[in-house]
Amino acid sequence: MAILPPKCGAVQDVRTVGQDVCLSSPPLGMMPSLEVTDRCRTESLLGFQARYEMNEWVLMGKGDILLLLTDGLTEHGHAGDDYFPGRLEQTIRKVQHLPAADIHEVITADVLAFGEPSDDISLVVVKRT
Repeated sequence: MAILPPKCGAVQDVRTVGQDVCLSSPPLGMMPSLEVTDRCRTESLLGFQARYEMNEWVLMGKGDILLLLTDGLTEHGHAGDDYFPGRLEQTIRKVQHLPAADIHEVITADVLAFGEPSDDISLVVVKRT
């Protein structure tokens, strides 16, 4: 593990896991490049740049569901069976007509009914109405 000296109040923690995997917190590429921008010079809540431009993109159609989740859910299993992706997809198909909060509640209950999680699970459900 290497902890680099803080720059603008950020500490980077890099760990090697096995021979092929390197984990970083914050993720590599998330720290500002000093040649492009300097995080210490902006008060923006959106990130490193003071001004962002946004084109209008329609990424989700009416009724589309977006799940943001952690590896605790993708790695969730019980007795050799994986919850993700098959069981999660089945659950979503059954409740896709519900509002996002209700979808979240049903998925959470189903995850716990499937088996005791071995890791923390974070889930955000976004549904375009």
